[in-house]
Amino acid sequence: MNPKTQEITTTLIRQWFLSQPDLPRMREYISPRVDNLSLKTEVTKQTLSPKPSALSKSKKISEPLPIANAEINQRLIKQAEKEIKPTQTTPRRPNNDAINIQNQKAVKTEKTKSAFNKFNPLFYLTKRYVLMSLLIILIGLLIVLINFYKTRTGEQPVPHNVNTSSKRPIELPIPKPLVTPENTPNNRSIHNELIKTGELKAILPTFTLSPKTLWHRFYHVGENNGANALCVMPDNSLIVGGWTQKPEHLDAFVLKLDQKGKVLWQQTFGGERDDSVRGLHIVPNGGVIGVGYKSYLYVGEQEKDFWVFKLKTETGAMLWKKIFGGRQNDSAIALDVFSNGDIIVGGWTDSQGMGKADGWLFRLNSQNGQTLWQKTFGSTEADVIRAVQITADDHIIMAGGTQSSLYSHWNAWLLKLNSQGRKIWEKTYGGQYEAQAHALQIMPEGDLVVAGYMKKSASRDQDVWIARFNSDGSQQRWEEIWGSTGLDRANTLQLTSDDGILVAGESHLKRSKESTAWLLKLDDRGQESWKQTIAGLKGKAYALQTTSHGELVMTGYSQLFGEKRGWVLKLGE
Repeated sequence: MNPKTQEITTTLIRQWFLSQPDLPRMREYISPRVDNLSLKTEVTKQTLSPKPSALSKSKKISEPLPIANAEINQRLIKQAEKEIKPTQTTPRRPNNDAINIQNQKAVKTEKTKSAFNKFNPLFYLTKRYVLMSLLIILIGLLIVLINFYKTRTGEQPVPHNVNTSSKRPIELPIPKPLVTPENTPNNRSIHNELIKTGELKAILPTFTLSPKTLWHRFYHVGENNGANALCVMPDNSLIVGGWTQKPEHLDAFVLKLDQKGKVLWQQTFGGERDDSVRGLHIVPNGGVIGVGYKSYLYVGEQEKDFWVFKLKTETGAMLWKKIFGGRQNDSAIALDVFSNGDIIVGGWTDSQGMGKADGWLFRLNSQNGQTLWQKTFGSTEADVIRAVQITADDHIIMAGGTQSSLYSHWNAWLLKLNSQGRKIWEKTYGGQYEAQAHALQIMPEGDLVVAGYMKKSASRDQDVWIARFNSDGSQQRWEEIWGSTGLDRANTLQLTSDDGILVAGESHLKRSKESTAWLLKLDDRGQESWKQTIAGLKGKAYALQTTSHGELVMTGYSQLFGEKRGWVLKLGE
Protein backbone atom coordinates (compact mmCIF):
# COMPACT_ATOMS: atom_id res chain seq x y z
CA MET A 1 0.00 0.00 0.00
CA ASN A 2 1.14 3.47 -0.76
CA PRO A 3 2.52 5.01 2.46
CA LYS A 4 0.46 8.10 1.97
CA THR A 5 -2.69 6.05 1.60
CA GLN A 6 -1.80 3.97 4.68
CA GLU A 7 -1.38 7.12 6.79
CA ILE A 8 -4.74 8.44 5.71
CA THR A 9 -6.40 5.06 6.37
CA THR A 10 -4.91 4.85 9.86
CA THR A 11 -6.12 8.35 10.72
CA LEU A 12 -9.66 7.59 9.55
CA ILE A 13 -9.83 4.30 11.47
CA ARG A 14 -8.70 6.00 14.67
CA GLN A 15 -11.22 8.80 14.30
CA TRP A 16 -14.02 6.28 13.70
CA PHE A 17 -13.25 4.19 16.81
CA LEU A 18 -12.90 7.22 19.00
CA SER A 19 -16.30 8.47 17.84
CA GLN A 20 -18.15 5.25 18.86
CA PRO A 21 -19.60 5.60 22.47
CA ASP A 22 -20.84 2.02 22.51
CA LEU A 23 -17.43 0.50 22.06
CA PRO A 24 -15.46 1.56 25.18
CA ARG A 25 -13.42 -1.60 25.38
CA MET A 26 -12.63 -1.49 21.67
CA ARG A 27 -11.58 2.14 21.99
CA GLU A 28 -9.28 1.27 24.87
CA TYR A 29 -7.85 -1.59 22.85
CA ILE A 30 -7.57 -0.07 19.39
CA SER A 31 -6.49 3.46 20.24
CA PRO A 32 -2.94 2.60 21.35
CA ARG A 33 -2.59 0.12 18.51
CA VAL A 34 -3.70 2.65 15.92
CA ASP A 35 -1.30 5.17 17.40
CA ASN A 36 1.40 2.56 17.21
CA LEU A 37 0.46 1.84 13.63
CA SER A 38 0.69 5.54 12.82
CA LEU A 39 4.12 5.69 14.39
CA LYS A 40 5.28 2.72 12.33
CA THR A 41 3.85 4.28 9.21
CA GLU A 42 5.75 7.50 9.89
CA VAL A 43 8.98 5.57 10.34
CA THR A 44 8.38 3.61 7.15
CA LYS A 45 7.60 6.78 5.27
CA GLN A 46 10.82 8.38 6.42
CA THR A 47 13.02 5.38 5.67
CA LEU A 48 11.55 3.99 2.47
CA SER A 49 10.04 6.92 0.69
CA PRO A 50 12.25 8.78 -1.73
CA LYS A 51 13.05 12.36 -1.00
CA PRO A 52 10.35 14.59 -2.36
CA SER A 53 11.16 16.78 -5.20
CA ALA A 54 10.93 20.50 -5.15
CA LEU A 55 7.68 20.23 -7.01
CA SER A 56 6.14 17.93 -4.39
CA LYS A 57 7.27 20.22 -1.54
CA SER A 58 5.64 23.19 -3.03
CA LYS A 59 2.46 21.31 -3.81
CA LYS A 60 -0.14 21.56 -1.07
CA ILE A 61 -3.12 19.22 -0.59
CA SER A 62 -6.10 21.41 -0.07
CA GLU A 63 -8.64 18.64 0.69
CA PRO A 64 -8.47 15.12 2.17
CA LEU A 65 -7.73 12.27 -0.15
CA PRO A 66 -10.47 9.71 -0.68
CA ILE A 67 -10.13 6.25 0.84
CA ALA A 68 -8.20 4.27 -1.69
CA ASN A 69 -8.95 0.79 -0.46
CA ALA A 70 -12.18 -0.02 1.51
CA GLU A 71 -11.28 -3.67 1.84
CA ILE A 72 -8.19 -2.82 3.88
CA ASN A 73 -10.33 -0.82 6.30
CA GLN A 74 -12.75 -3.69 6.77
CA ARG A 75 -9.94 -6.20 7.40
CA LEU A 76 -8.39 -3.94 10.04
CA ILE A 77 -11.71 -3.60 11.86
CA LYS A 78 -12.35 -7.34 11.83
CA GLN A 79 -8.83 -8.09 13.01
CA ALA A 80 -9.22 -5.65 15.93
CA GLU A 81 -12.55 -7.22 16.95
CA LYS A 82 -11.04 -10.72 16.86
CA GLU A 83 -8.15 -9.66 19.11
CA ILE A 84 -10.59 -8.15 21.65
CA LYS A 85 -13.10 -11.03 21.72
CA PRO A 86 -11.60 -14.02 19.99
CA THR A 87 -14.53 -16.30 20.96
CA GLN A 88 -17.19 -14.07 19.41
CA THR A 89 -17.65 -13.82 15.72
CA THR A 90 -19.85 -10.78 16.02
CA PRO A 91 -19.52 -8.03 18.67
CA ARG A 92 -22.64 -7.48 20.73
CA ARG A 93 -23.52 -3.89 21.23
CA PRO A 94 -24.37 -3.22 24.86
CA ASN A 95 -27.70 -1.73 25.85
CA ASN A 96 -27.45 1.98 26.64
CA ASP A 97 -30.02 1.67 29.49
CA ALA A 98 -28.11 -1.16 31.11
CA ILE A 99 -24.90 0.86 30.92
CA ASN A 100 -26.62 3.82 32.56
CA ILE A 101 -27.91 1.59 35.39
CA GLN A 102 -24.44 0.14 35.90
CA ASN A 103 -22.96 3.63 35.98
CA GLN A 104 -25.54 4.69 38.60
CA LYS A 105 -24.75 1.63 40.72
CA ALA A 106 -21.06 2.38 40.46
CA VAL A 107 -21.68 5.94 41.64
CA LYS A 108 -23.75 4.68 44.59
CA THR A 109 -21.07 2.14 45.48
CA GLU A 110 -18.42 4.84 45.50
CA LYS A 111 -20.61 7.05 47.70
CA THR A 112 -21.25 4.15 50.11
CA LYS A 113 -17.54 3.39 50.33
CA SER A 114 -16.83 7.03 51.02
CA ALA A 115 -19.50 7.18 53.74
CA PHE A 116 -18.19 3.97 55.31
CA ASN A 117 -14.67 5.34 55.39
CA LYS A 118 -15.90 8.56 56.96
CA PHE A 119 -18.33 6.99 59.51
CA ASN A 120 -17.61 3.38 60.35
CA PRO A 121 -21.10 1.87 60.73
CA LEU A 122 -19.90 -0.96 62.98
CA PHE A 123 -18.35 1.51 65.40
CA TYR A 124 -21.44 3.70 65.22
CA LEU A 125 -23.82 0.83 65.96
CA THR A 126 -21.61 -0.54 68.75
CA LYS A 127 -21.41 2.85 70.43
CA ARG A 128 -25.16 3.33 70.14
CA TYR A 129 -25.92 -0.11 71.59
CA VAL A 130 -23.53 0.46 74.50
CA LEU A 131 -25.22 3.76 75.35
CA MET A 132 -28.66 2.17 75.10
CA SER A 133 -27.57 -0.72 77.34
CA LEU A 134 -26.22 1.67 79.99
CA LEU A 135 -29.44 3.67 79.88
CA ILE A 136 -31.53 0.52 80.34
CA ILE A 137 -29.37 -0.59 83.29
CA LEU A 138 -29.71 2.82 84.98
CA ILE A 139 -33.47 2.80 84.52
CA GLY A 140 -33.64 -0.72 85.97
CA LEU A 141 -31.59 0.28 89.01
CA LEU A 142 -33.81 3.30 89.56
CA ILE A 143 -36.93 1.13 89.47
CA VAL A 144 -35.39 -1.34 91.92
CA LEU A 145 -34.46 1.46 94.34
CA ILE A 146 -37.93 2.99 94.14
CA ASN A 147 -39.60 -0.35 94.87
CA PHE A 148 -37.06 -1.03 97.59
CA TYR A 149 -37.87 2.20 99.43
CA LYS A 150 -41.60 1.77 98.95
CA THR A 151 -41.58 -1.67 100.54
CA ARG A 152 -39.35 -0.63 103.46
CA THR A 153 -40.57 2.81 104.43
CA GLY A 154 -44.31 2.35 104.47
CA GLU A 155 -44.49 1.17 108.08
CA GLN A 156 -42.04 3.78 109.43
CA PRO A 157 -43.15 7.39 108.93
CA VAL A 158 -40.72 10.14 109.81
CA PRO A 159 -41.45 11.11 113.43
CA HIS A 160 -42.62 14.56 114.42
CA ASN A 161 -42.06 14.27 118.13
CA VAL A 162 -40.75 17.07 120.28
CA ASN A 163 -36.98 17.23 120.50
CA THR A 164 -35.18 19.07 123.24
CA SER A 165 -32.12 19.57 121.04
CA SER A 166 -31.87 22.44 118.59
CA LYS A 167 -31.30 19.96 115.78
CA ARG A 168 -33.48 16.88 115.53
CA PRO A 169 -31.85 13.83 113.93
CA ILE A 170 -33.11 12.85 110.52
CA GLU A 171 -34.40 9.28 110.49
CA LEU A 172 -33.59 7.28 107.40
CA PRO A 173 -35.71 4.13 107.12
CA ILE A 174 -33.57 1.80 105.04
CA PRO A 175 -33.70 -1.90 104.26
CA LYS A 176 -32.35 -4.48 106.59
CA PRO A 177 -29.52 -2.95 108.54
CA LEU A 178 -26.21 -4.19 109.60
CA VAL A 179 -23.77 -3.58 112.23
CA THR A 180 -20.23 -3.26 113.59
CA PRO A 181 -18.84 -4.05 116.94
CA GLU A 182 -15.95 -2.67 118.82
CA ASN A 183 -15.96 -3.35 122.53
CA THR A 184 -19.45 -2.62 123.70
CA PRO A 185 -20.80 -3.36 127.12
CA ASN A 186 -23.53 -5.93 127.56
CA ASN A 187 -26.16 -4.05 129.54
CA ARG A 188 -28.89 -6.05 131.19
CA SER A 189 -32.36 -4.51 131.15
CA ILE A 190 -33.49 -7.07 133.74
CA HIS A 191 -32.70 -6.16 137.31
CA ASN A 192 -30.58 -8.52 139.38
CA GLU A 193 -33.55 -9.27 141.63
CA LEU A 194 -35.07 -11.22 138.75
CA ILE A 195 -32.14 -13.62 138.94
CA LYS A 196 -32.47 -13.98 142.70
CA THR A 197 -36.23 -14.66 142.60
CA GLY A 198 -36.09 -16.92 139.56
CA GLU A 199 -38.29 -14.58 137.49
CA LEU A 200 -35.67 -14.11 134.79
CA LYS A 201 -36.83 -17.00 132.62
CA ALA A 202 -40.40 -15.72 132.64
CA ILE A 203 -39.34 -12.50 130.92
CA LEU A 204 -36.53 -13.53 128.57
CA PRO A 205 -37.63 -14.54 125.05
CA THR A 206 -37.06 -18.01 123.62
CA PHE A 207 -36.43 -17.45 119.89
CA THR A 208 -36.70 -21.13 119.01
CA LEU A 209 -36.91 -20.05 115.37
CA SER A 210 -34.93 -17.41 113.52
CA PRO A 211 -36.66 -14.09 114.35
CA LYS A 212 -38.28 -11.79 111.81
CA THR A 213 -37.60 -8.10 111.36
CA LEU A 214 -40.31 -5.96 113.00
CA TRP A 215 -38.73 -2.63 112.05
CA HIS A 216 -35.35 -1.06 111.47
CA ARG A 217 -34.14 2.52 111.26
CA PHE A 218 -31.06 4.53 110.43
CA TYR A 219 -30.51 7.81 112.27
CA HIS A 220 -28.76 10.78 110.69
CA VAL A 221 -27.37 12.73 113.64
CA GLY A 222 -24.43 14.22 111.69
CA GLU A 223 -22.27 13.62 108.65
CA ASN A 224 -21.28 10.19 110.02
CA ASN A 225 -22.46 8.44 113.17
CA GLY A 226 -22.45 5.10 114.91
CA ALA A 227 -24.66 3.50 117.58
CA ASN A 228 -22.45 1.74 120.14
CA ALA A 229 -24.72 1.36 123.17
CA LEU A 230 -28.32 0.40 124.02
CA CYS A 231 -30.59 -0.10 127.01
CA VAL A 232 -34.30 -0.92 127.31
CA MET A 233 -36.56 1.08 129.63
CA PRO A 234 -39.31 -0.56 131.77
CA ASP A 235 -41.94 0.68 129.26
CA ASN A 236 -39.88 -0.89 126.41
CA SER A 237 -38.77 2.47 125.05
CA LEU A 238 -35.12 2.54 124.00
CA ILE A 239 -32.07 4.62 124.90
CA VAL A 240 -29.37 4.59 122.19
CA GLY A 241 -25.91 6.14 122.42
CA GLY A 242 -22.90 6.55 120.19
CA TRP A 243 -20.90 9.14 118.28
CA THR A 244 -21.53 11.65 115.52
CA GLN A 245 -18.95 13.28 113.31
CA LYS A 246 -18.49 17.02 113.11
CA PRO A 247 -16.17 18.71 110.58
CA GLU A 248 -13.07 18.34 112.78
CA HIS A 249 -14.03 16.02 115.65
CA LEU A 250 -16.56 13.55 117.09
CA ASP A 251 -19.39 14.40 119.48
CA ALA A 252 -21.26 11.97 121.72
CA PHE A 253 -25.02 11.60 121.29
CA VAL A 254 -27.91 9.92 123.14
CA LEU A 255 -31.38 9.29 121.65
CA LYS A 256 -34.59 8.12 123.27
CA LEU A 257 -36.93 6.15 120.99
CA ASP A 258 -40.44 4.85 121.50
CA GLN A 259 -41.37 1.22 120.82
CA LYS A 260 -41.70 1.97 117.09
CA GLY A 261 -38.35 3.69 116.81
CA LYS A 262 -39.60 7.29 116.72
CA VAL A 263 -37.33 9.88 118.31
CA LEU A 264 -38.62 11.27 121.61
CA TRP A 265 -35.55 13.36 122.41
CA GLN A 266 -31.93 13.75 121.44
CA GLN A 267 -28.88 15.13 123.20
CA THR A 268 -25.36 15.69 121.89
CA PHE A 269 -22.30 16.32 124.07
CA GLY A 270 -18.87 17.42 123.02
CA GLY A 271 -16.24 20.08 122.76
CA GLU A 272 -13.38 20.70 120.39
CA ARG A 273 -12.09 17.10 120.57
CA ASP A 274 -13.49 13.58 120.17
CA ASP A 275 -16.21 12.26 122.50
CA SER A 276 -18.18 9.00 122.34
CA VAL A 277 -20.71 6.96 124.34
CA ARG A 278 -19.67 3.30 124.75
CA GLY A 279 -22.27 1.95 127.22
CA LEU A 280 -25.71 2.73 128.72
CA HIS A 281 -27.69 1.31 131.66
CA ILE A 282 -30.83 2.31 133.57
CA VAL A 283 -30.70 2.56 137.37
CA PRO A 284 -33.45 1.69 139.87
CA ASN A 285 -33.63 5.22 141.32
CA GLY A 286 -34.46 6.67 137.91
CA GLY A 287 -32.30 7.97 135.13
CA VAL A 288 -29.85 6.39 132.74
CA ILE A 289 -26.08 6.07 133.21
CA GLY A 290 -23.77 6.48 130.24
CA VAL A 291 -20.04 5.77 129.93
CA GLY A 292 -17.43 6.44 127.28
CA TYR A 293 -14.63 8.92 126.77
CA LYS A 294 -14.07 12.65 126.40
CA SER A 295 -10.99 14.09 124.74
CA TYR A 296 -8.87 17.11 125.52
CA LEU A 297 -5.73 18.68 124.13
CA TYR A 298 -2.62 18.07 126.22
CA VAL A 299 0.69 19.56 125.03
CA GLY A 300 -0.53 19.69 121.46
CA GLU A 301 -1.89 16.11 121.43
CA GLN A 302 -5.41 14.77 121.90
CA GLU A 303 -5.85 12.59 124.98
CA LYS A 304 -8.94 10.61 126.03
CA ASP A 305 -10.37 10.60 129.55
CA PHE A 306 -12.64 8.16 131.40
CA TRP A 307 -16.19 9.63 131.26
CA VAL A 308 -19.31 8.72 133.30
CA PHE A 309 -22.59 10.70 133.25
CA LYS A 310 -26.25 10.47 134.23
CA LEU A 311 -29.23 11.73 132.21
CA LYS A 312 -32.87 12.32 133.04
CA THR A 313 -34.89 9.74 131.11
CA GLU A 314 -37.83 12.08 130.44
CA THR A 315 -35.86 14.81 128.67
CA GLY A 316 -32.23 13.74 128.37
CA ALA A 317 -31.06 16.58 130.59
CA MET A 318 -27.65 16.08 132.21
CA LEU A 319 -27.93 15.33 135.96
CA TRP A 320 -24.22 14.87 136.65
CA LYS A 321 -20.95 13.91 134.94
CA LYS A 322 -17.57 12.66 136.12
CA ILE A 323 -14.26 12.65 134.25
CA PHE A 324 -11.24 10.60 135.36
CA GLY A 325 -7.82 10.39 133.78
CA GLY A 326 -4.42 11.92 133.37
CA ARG A 327 -1.97 12.86 130.67
CA GLN A 328 -2.46 9.62 128.74
CA ASN A 329 -5.44 7.90 127.14
CA ASP A 330 -8.22 6.47 129.31
CA SER A 331 -11.68 5.18 128.39
CA ALA A 332 -14.76 3.64 130.02
CA ILE A 333 -16.35 0.77 128.09
CA ALA A 334 -18.70 -1.33 130.26
CA LEU A 335 -21.00 -0.94 133.26
CA ASP A 336 -23.59 -2.74 135.41
CA VAL A 337 -25.71 -1.97 138.48
CA PHE A 338 -25.57 -3.35 142.03
CA SER A 339 -28.75 -4.32 143.82
CA ASN A 340 -28.61 -1.10 145.91
CA GLY A 341 -28.35 1.10 142.81
CA ASP A 342 -24.60 1.71 142.85
CA ILE A 343 -22.87 1.32 139.50
CA ILE A 344 -19.69 -0.48 138.51
CA VAL A 345 -17.78 0.92 135.50
CA GLY A 346 -14.91 -0.82 133.73
CA GLY A 347 -12.47 0.21 131.02
CA TRP A 348 -8.77 0.88 130.71
CA THR A 349 -6.18 3.51 131.58
CA ASP A 350 -2.77 4.54 130.32
CA SER A 351 -2.48 7.22 132.99
CA GLN A 352 -2.74 4.95 136.04
CA GLY A 353 -1.33 1.57 137.01
CA MET A 354 2.04 0.09 136.17
CA GLY A 355 1.80 -1.18 132.61
CA LYS A 356 1.23 0.05 129.10
CA ALA A 357 -2.51 -0.04 129.76
CA ASP A 358 -4.35 -1.46 132.77
CA GLY A 359 -7.90 -2.44 133.46
CA TRP A 360 -9.63 0.33 135.43
CA LEU A 361 -12.66 -0.24 137.64
CA PHE A 362 -14.85 2.29 139.49
CA ARG A 363 -17.72 1.90 141.93
CA LEU A 364 -19.86 5.05 141.99
CA ASN A 365 -22.97 6.25 143.76
CA SER A 366 -25.59 6.51 141.03
CA GLN A 367 -27.39 9.39 142.77
CA ASN A 368 -24.55 11.90 142.55
CA GLY A 369 -21.60 10.14 140.88
CA GLN A 370 -19.49 10.05 144.04
CA THR A 371 -16.54 7.64 143.78
CA LEU A 372 -16.79 4.86 146.39
CA TRP A 373 -13.59 3.13 145.26
CA GLN A 374 -11.45 2.65 142.18
CA LYS A 375 -8.83 0.03 141.32
CA THR A 376 -6.50 -0.90 138.47
CA PHE A 377 -5.80 -4.48 137.41
CA GLY A 378 -3.16 -5.79 135.07
CA SER A 379 0.45 -6.58 134.39
CA THR A 380 3.43 -4.81 132.90
CA GLU A 381 1.83 -5.32 129.48
CA ALA A 382 -1.51 -4.10 128.16
CA ASP A 383 -4.75 -5.11 129.91
CA VAL A 384 -8.32 -4.03 129.07
CA ILE A 385 -11.71 -4.58 130.75
CA ARG A 386 -14.40 -4.90 128.06
CA ALA A 387 -17.41 -6.34 129.94
CA VAL A 388 -18.69 -6.24 133.53
CA GLN A 389 -21.51 -8.18 135.22
CA ILE A 390 -22.86 -8.29 138.80
CA THR A 391 -23.72 -11.69 140.27
CA ALA A 392 -26.78 -12.45 142.39
CA ASP A 393 -24.67 -11.99 145.56
CA ASP A 394 -23.25 -8.64 144.35
CA HIS A 395 -19.88 -9.98 143.32
CA ILE A 396 -18.22 -8.58 140.22
CA ILE A 397 -17.21 -10.57 137.13
CA MET A 398 -14.98 -8.81 134.59
CA ALA A 399 -13.96 -9.99 131.12
CA GLY A 400 -11.50 -8.58 128.61
CA GLY A 401 -7.98 -9.15 127.36
CA THR A 402 -4.47 -9.24 128.78
CA GLN A 403 -0.98 -9.46 127.30
CA SER A 404 0.59 -10.84 130.47
CA SER A 405 1.02 -14.34 129.02
CA LEU A 406 4.37 -15.87 128.10
CA TYR A 407 3.50 -15.54 124.42
CA SER A 408 3.27 -11.70 124.52
CA HIS A 409 -0.02 -11.65 122.68
CA TRP A 410 -3.60 -11.12 123.82
CA ASN A 411 -5.29 -13.78 125.96
CA ALA A 412 -8.89 -13.78 127.14
CA TRP A 413 -9.08 -12.56 130.73
CA LEU A 414 -11.64 -13.30 133.48
CA LEU A 415 -11.60 -11.92 137.04
CA LYS A 416 -13.95 -12.24 139.97
CA LEU A 417 -13.99 -9.57 142.71
CA ASN A 418 -16.05 -9.06 145.81
CA SER A 419 -18.23 -5.98 146.20
CA GLN A 420 -15.26 -3.99 147.55
CA GLY A 421 -13.02 -4.78 144.59
CA ARG A 422 -10.85 -7.47 146.21
CA LYS A 423 -9.75 -10.17 143.79
CA ILE A 424 -11.26 -13.62 144.37
CA TRP A 425 -9.82 -15.41 141.34
CA GLU A 426 -8.29 -14.62 137.95
CA LYS A 427 -8.12 -16.79 134.81
CA THR A 428 -6.67 -16.42 131.32
CA TYR A 429 -7.63 -18.46 128.26
CA GLY A 430 -6.02 -18.94 124.89
CA GLY A 431 -2.46 -19.89 125.77
CA GLN A 432 -0.45 -20.00 122.56
CA TYR A 433 -3.51 -18.76 120.66
CA GLU A 434 -4.47 -15.10 120.66
CA ALA A 435 -7.91 -14.47 122.20
CA GLN A 436 -10.02 -11.71 123.76
CA ALA A 437 -13.40 -11.63 125.51
CA HIS A 438 -15.71 -8.86 124.29
CA ALA A 439 -18.97 -9.91 125.98
CA LEU A 440 -20.06 -11.63 129.19
CA GLN A 441 -23.29 -13.01 130.67
CA ILE A 442 -24.10 -14.96 133.85
CA MET A 443 -26.38 -18.00 133.53
CA PRO A 444 -29.15 -18.41 136.16
CA GLU A 445 -27.21 -21.29 137.79
CA GLY A 446 -24.07 -19.13 137.98
CA ASP A 447 -22.10 -20.38 134.96
CA LEU A 448 -20.29 -17.80 132.86
CA VAL A 449 -20.64 -17.38 129.11
CA VAL A 450 -18.08 -15.27 127.24
CA ALA A 451 -17.84 -14.34 123.57
CA GLY A 452 -15.10 -12.68 121.55
CA TYR A 453 -12.47 -13.94 119.14
CA MET A 454 -9.57 -16.39 118.97
CA LYS A 455 -6.73 -16.95 116.49
CA LYS A 456 -5.73 -20.60 116.19
CA SER A 457 -2.54 -19.82 114.26
CA ALA A 458 -0.43 -16.86 113.25
CA SER A 459 -1.54 -17.29 109.65
CA ARG A 460 -5.27 -17.15 110.45
CA ASP A 461 -7.42 -14.12 111.05
CA GLN A 462 -9.72 -13.79 114.05
CA ASP A 463 -12.43 -16.46 114.48
CA VAL A 464 -15.56 -16.24 116.62
CA TRP A 465 -14.98 -17.73 120.07
CA ILE A 466 -17.82 -18.59 122.48
CA ALA A 467 -17.19 -20.53 125.70
CA ARG A 468 -19.03 -21.57 128.86
CA PHE A 469 -17.27 -21.87 132.22
CA ASN A 470 -18.36 -22.87 135.71
CA SER A 471 -18.94 -20.14 138.29
CA ASP A 472 -15.30 -19.92 139.42
CA GLY A 473 -13.85 -20.11 135.90
CA SER A 474 -11.85 -23.23 136.70
CA GLN A 475 -13.67 -25.55 134.32
CA GLN A 476 -14.52 -24.95 130.68
CA ARG A 477 -17.75 -26.79 129.90
CA TRP A 478 -17.56 -26.23 126.15
CA GLU A 479 -16.31 -23.81 123.52
CA GLU A 480 -17.24 -23.07 119.93
CA ILE A 481 -14.80 -21.61 117.39
CA TRP A 482 -15.83 -20.90 113.84
CA GLY A 483 -15.11 -18.40 111.10
CA SER A 484 -14.52 -17.75 107.43
CA THR A 485 -11.31 -16.99 105.56
CA GLY A 486 -11.45 -13.42 106.86
CA LEU A 487 -11.95 -11.73 110.22
CA ASP A 488 -14.88 -12.86 112.41
CA ARG A 489 -15.67 -11.88 115.97
CA ALA A 490 -18.51 -11.73 118.50
CA ASN A 491 -19.26 -8.40 120.14
CA THR A 492 -22.32 -8.88 122.34
CA LEU A 493 -24.52 -11.64 123.76
CA GLN A 494 -27.80 -12.18 125.64
CA LEU A 495 -29.61 -15.10 127.28
CA THR A 496 -32.99 -16.63 126.39
CA SER A 497 -35.61 -18.27 128.61
CA ASP A 498 -34.77 -21.78 127.36
CA ASP A 499 -31.13 -21.42 128.52
CA GLY A 500 -30.16 -20.49 124.99
CA ILE A 501 -27.52 -17.93 124.09
CA LEU A 502 -27.91 -15.15 121.51
CA VAL A 503 -24.67 -13.82 120.06
CA ALA A 504 -24.19 -10.97 117.56
CA GLY A 505 -21.04 -9.93 115.76
CA GLU A 506 -19.37 -9.16 112.47
CA SER A 507 -17.53 -10.89 109.65
CA HIS A 508 -15.06 -9.43 107.17
CA LEU A 509 -14.15 -11.05 103.88
CA LYS A 510 -10.48 -11.63 103.18
CA ARG A 511 -8.76 -8.47 101.93
CA SER A 512 -12.05 -6.56 102.11
CA LYS A 513 -12.94 -3.47 104.10
CA GLU A 514 -16.61 -4.41 104.13
CA SER A 515 -18.21 -6.30 107.01
CA THR A 516 -21.48 -8.14 107.53
CA ALA A 517 -23.46 -8.36 110.76
CA TRP A 518 -24.89 -11.66 111.95
CA LEU A 519 -27.03 -13.07 114.77
CA LEU A 520 -26.57 -16.57 116.19
CA LYS A 521 -28.42 -18.74 118.71
CA LEU A 522 -26.79 -21.61 120.61
CA ASP A 523 -28.36 -24.01 123.07
CA ASP A 524 -26.98 -24.53 126.58
CA ARG A 525 -24.54 -27.15 125.22
CA GLY A 526 -23.12 -24.80 122.61
CA GLN A 527 -24.88 -26.40 119.64
CA GLU A 528 -26.06 -23.99 116.95
CA SER A 529 -29.86 -23.60 116.79
CA TRP A 530 -29.92 -21.09 113.94
CA LYS A 531 -27.91 -18.31 112.43
CA GLN A 532 -28.99 -15.37 110.34
CA THR A 533 -27.09 -12.68 108.47
CA ILE A 534 -28.37 -9.13 108.64
CA ALA A 535 -28.76 -8.68 104.88
CA GLY A 536 -29.18 -5.58 102.74
CA LEU A 537 -26.21 -3.47 103.77
CA LYS A 538 -22.67 -3.85 105.04
CA GLY A 539 -21.86 -3.02 108.65
CA LYS A 540 -21.32 -4.09 112.25
CA ALA A 541 -23.43 -4.97 115.34
CA TYR A 542 -22.48 -3.53 118.72
CA ALA A 543 -25.23 -4.03 121.30
CA LEU A 544 -28.00 -6.57 121.89
CA GLN A 545 -30.94 -6.34 124.33
CA THR A 546 -34.31 -8.03 124.96
CA THR A 547 -37.65 -6.42 125.83
CA SER A 548 -40.38 -7.55 128.23
CA HIS A 549 -42.52 -8.37 125.16
CA GLY A 550 -40.08 -11.05 124.10
CA GLU A 551 -38.53 -8.94 121.34
CA LEU A 552 -34.88 -8.50 120.44
CA VAL A 553 -33.25 -5.12 119.78
CA MET A 554 -29.85 -4.61 118.12
CA THR A 555 -27.78 -1.51 117.39
CA GLY A 556 -24.70 -0.75 115.35
CA TYR A 557 -23.71 1.21 112.30
CA SER A 558 -23.21 0.57 108.61
CA GLN A 559 -21.84 2.17 105.46
CA LEU A 560 -24.64 3.95 103.58
CA PHE A 561 -24.01 5.99 100.40
CA GLY A 562 -20.42 6.59 101.42
CA GLU A 563 -21.28 7.61 105.01
CA LYS A 564 -21.57 5.74 108.30
CA ARG A 565 -25.08 5.60 109.76
CA GLY A 566 -26.14 4.35 113.17
CA TRP A 567 -29.11 2.00 113.14
CA VAL A 568 -31.57 0.22 115.41
CA LEU A 569 -33.17 -3.11 114.50
CA LYS A 570 -36.07 -4.81 116.31
CA LEU A 571 -36.70 -8.53 115.80
CA GLY A 572 -39.48 -10.83 116.98
CA GLU A 573 -40.97 -14.25 116.41
